[in-house]
Amino acid sequence: MFLILSLVLVIYSLIYYYFRHKFSYWKRRGVETYPARFPFGHLGEFYLNKKSYIEIFTQYYDQSKSEFCGIYQGIDPLLIVKNLEDIKYVLVKNFNCFMNRGIHTDVNNNFLSEHLFRIEDEQWKNLRNKLSPAFTSGKLKAMFETINQCGNGLEYALNKAMDPKTGDINVQMLVQRYTVDVISSVGFGVEANSLKDNYASPIFNLSQEIVVRKSLHSFLIKLAFFGPSYAKILYNFFSEGSKETRQSFLSMVNNIVESREKNKITRKDFLQLLIELKNHGKIDSSNDSLDNADVFDKKDSLNFEFSMKTFVSQVFVFYFAGFDTSALTLTMMLYYLAENQNIQKRLRKEIDECLKKHNNELTYDGVMEMEYLEMVLSETLRLRPVLGHLVRVCNKECYLPSSNLKIDVGTNICIPVYNIQRDEKYFPNPNKFDPERFSKENILKIPNFAYLPFGDGPRFCIGLRLGKLQTKMGLISILRNHTVHLSDKSKISNYAPENVILKPKEPVILSFQKFISTDSE
Repeated sequence: MFLILSLVLVIYSLIYYYFRHKFSYWKRRGVETYPARFPFGHLGEFYLNKKSYIEIFTQYYDQSKSEFCGIYQGIDPLLIVKNLEDIKYVLVKNFNCFMNRGIHTDVNNNFLSEHLFRIEDEQWKNLRNKLSPAFTSGKLKAMFETINQCGNGLEYALNKAMDPKTGDINVQMLVQRYTVDVISSVGFGVEANSLKDNYASPIFNLSQEIVVRKSLHSFLIKLAFFGPSYAKILYNFFSEGSKETRQSFLSMVNNIVESREKNKITRKDFLQLLIELKNHGKIDSSNDSLDNADVFDKKDSLNFEFSMKTFVSQVFVFYFAGFDTSALTLTMMLYYLAENQNIQKRLRKEIDECLKKHNNELTYDGVMEMEYLEMVLSETLRLRPVLGHLVRVCNKECYLPSSNLKIDVGTNICIPVYNIQRDEKYFPNPNKFDPERFSKENILKIPNFAYLPFGDGPRFCIGLRLGKLQTKMGLISILRNHTVHLSDKSKISNYAPENVILKPKEPVILSFQKFISTDSE
């Protein structure tokens, strides 16, 4: 009995001192920090679905008096960086030391995680180099008419979904159906028809098996993003989603590819570009221009291999990164326009004038000409970025320029996008929805790296053009014939704690009315 008690005491002491040592890292470095709790550090309430991570980050961002502060995601140290020069150093100036996002990725157990958002080092660089030509303005222009047809379907679904008495609609549910149709069509060449048949697409039904996770899978995803050391342990016993679902997705994409190649079918969509990459080792970009941030030395990708599982993983992330994020942004744009009728009226005037200029047809060039629409979208993304933070992990010892703080290899750096974009130092009256911040004159006043909804540097969001385009076109499809107003049921609550992206906790309900244009307007 004595031996058992002694053994228990020894084990307890070892665990106690292990965590005590782990949770003293920032204090030993002289970095401002706060008491951490066993075993989840500062994110326990997030892991347990009691608070969103952005509520926790905001608490420490506001509480900190210095240019950075240290917290713990699980046992992993996380440095929250507030200084814009330090942010520039991490994202751009010293990018090679901060290339990776630090998300735990278990490709052996889940090949669907072998995509551009999660892979690292040379594998990421090579794949990014190969995929960049798929997202040029020229490629998007070729997909424009397909997106436009989905916009017409959105108007049809809107009229059908409106409550006959109040005009109320669950907006996010509606626009999700629109973005599902867009991504299914420009992604796979599949007509999902979810706007007509309420998620009738087999692709959507299959995706829900992955997106709507059980509590364990949700917990694993949180650890992958916000606790990689714990994730490395648990991923030895569990995986994200079921093996059957992953194999179903693989089979579905395989069947589409085989059908196209066998029947010599080509389409102007993302899948066709991936087929081109698979068969020829590159995507034709002879008629397109690439951003400098997207171009790496060609020798970096000479040994690039594009397996079918890697192929399917890119299709997977294209779908999930495309439909949910754009639906969320479009939802919030509609909410802010309902809340600010003068802004909505001015935007509708711009839409009407642009349509008249282009013979009452929505064109790619017309959408690109709408300056106020771009301003409204930019302000929405300032207040409600889809991801509230960026994380980069240090792979080579270096020093932050603002303080000469030494950053050890393996340290996670957090750039608190949400908090910086609501900081009154950079945006006066920061909680006010004011698109004028992004006028040609005022946008020059925004400090570099104070506005980062898509990130910055070589690892900025590769799909931002497509995301912005489908969001704008969805909004145009609604506003050209409808006005949107706050409903008695409209409210924006805290963020849903179970999600990594910043979704509202409650459904967003807005009221719509058919718009009748008059010459006086």
